[in-house]
Amino acid sequence: MVRLKRRRKNRYRRKKPGSGLLRRRLAAAVRLVALALAIMALSTMLVYAYQVVTGSQYLALRKIQVSGNRHLSREEIIRAAGLKTGANLLSVNLVLIRKQLLANPWIAAAQVSRLVPDTLRITVREHRPLAVAELGTRYLLDRQGKIFKRWQPGDPEHLPVITGLDLTDIGVGQSPASPIMRAVRQALLAAERTKCLPLSAIARVEVDRQIGLTLVAFESGVKVHLGFDGFAANYGRLAKVVNYLKKHGRWNRLRSIDLTDPHRMVVKLSQA
Repeated sequence: MVRLKRRRKNRYRRKKPGSGLLRRRLAAAVRLVALALAIMALSTMLVYAYQVVTGSQYLALRKIQVSGNRHLSREEIIRAAGLKTGANLLSVNLVLIRKQLLANPWIAAAQVSRLVPDTLRITVREHRPLAVAELGTRYLLDRQGKIFKRWQPGDPEHLPVITGLDLTDIGVGQSPASPIMRAVRQALLAAERTKCLPLSAIARVEVDRQIGLTLVAFESGVKVHLGFDGFAANYGRLAKVVNYLKKHGRWNRLRSIDLTDPHRMVVKLSQA
């Protein structure tokens, strides 16, 4: 008797095509949704934390430190910065404050920083005026010989006034000043280093493009002819003449002194 082997049924069903891909896509979608929800939750927490921090009285602006100012007062600088105490220190826009400070013509450079928890520090560098340029309208010149503002009442008055210049002589931006303006600047800076003729003693600088520079100086309005160069040496010679005249009681009679020739001086005195 022949036994027939019984064929076993395949217990494993064939997977439907595409079912694995569908599950992977669903898992990826779930992960993406979970990530989006996590980002939203984190963003909400950060916004809430920012609102808590910026609204905290612990970080309220209470002190404003100002340094580097010479001409402008502390109050003028704070007003130019647009600051008020009580604002949250972290909400203060440092870039905007710096731009507002630099809009003031007296301020050449500015730095603004926070000192947690309640202090803002402002450090400025002001233009240092060297002279006043008479160009139909008066302008203040800095120590580089460049215009930084129009002269107005309240600005320094006891500065040398320069006459005989053209607008083309003044350097603007990165453009250099003319040789004449450079000579004027050198003459004034050299005078600043002398005891004989400080800037406060110079009332006017007269520019003549043929003969050079003439200073109108001292209380009696003495004319000091300098030429275009050799200013330090000329001031040394001037000091000797001034000392001699004062020693011999003739100082009040001095009217002019010509120093343009390095080998001789021409001194003019009034009649006794």
